[in-house]
Amino acid sequence: MVQKWKLEKVEDLRKQIEVGSAIGIVDVSGLPAATLQNIKKSMRGSAEIMLTKKSVIFKAIEASEKKKANITELRNLNAHIPAIVIGKDNPFKLYKKLEKMKEESLAKAGDIAPHDIVVQEGPTNLPPGPAIADLQKAGLKASIQGQNIVIRETSTIVKQGAVITDIVAGVLAKLDIKPMEIGMNVLGFYEGGTVYGKDILAVDEAEYVNQIVQAYRNGFNLAYNANYFTKDVAALKLVEAYRNAMNLGINAEVFEKEIIPHLLAKANMQAVSVKKVSKFE
Repeated sequence: MVQKWKLEKVEDLRKQIEVGSAIGIVDVSGLPAATLQNIKKSMRGSAEIMLTKKSVIFKAIEASEKKKANITELRNLNAHIPAIVIGKDNPFKLYKKLEKMKEESLAKAGDIAPHDIVVQEGPTNLPPGPAIADLQKAGLKASIQGQNIVIRETSTIVKQGAVITDIVAGVLAKLDIKPMEIGMNVLGFYEGGTVYGKDILAVDEAEYVNQIVQAYRNGFNLAYNANYFTKDVAALKLVEAYRNAMNLGINAEVFEKEIIPHLLAKANMQAVSVKKVSKFE
């Protein structure tokens, strides 16, 4: 028999889900309790973050299906230790806020490298001693120079996706290199019948703006060359038409108010040229 407290928790969570704008699933594995509380506090006003049993979260999501179509797709987001985010902002804003709260962290043995971990050549703050042997065991070319150990060559000591060993974790700590991040791992958000995965939420804003600018340029060039009169195109087309009309009028010597000054200037230049030729003759 299902415990009463669990049924009550499911019902309470269902009500909150149904009034929320964006519903997200995050993984809080390895997140220190103090960091979790700080994130929850910082997100107040934008979202509520609730950590409870996985079965309670998914039962509440299932119970919300009638009012939020397709929300059960959130169950496909596999989290080791899930928390649910019920937000007022749109998923992209919530994702960005949560990502900004991530902090750099030292690696531990057994961690998976999130990217290639590179140690740059140059001096270190390490004095000569046992540390040089550890650096060399980790695959670094190190030597003693003066009062410190020096890395003689830039090296990638862990490839993205590889397991960080105990010796490498120790070396990274000695060099104060923090390749890991502490924060919530956002797996996805639901809004308006659609579940947005992390790959969609992680928008490169600069690239997105560049794509919009390029799309505008392409659209403008197409409209301009096709004589499709949008607001922006019409203004330049009028300038182009005026310029063409002026050139035609000047070349055809049409005595029109705006053309006459140009014809007079042209005649004057011709007269000056004739005068110079006559003088030399």
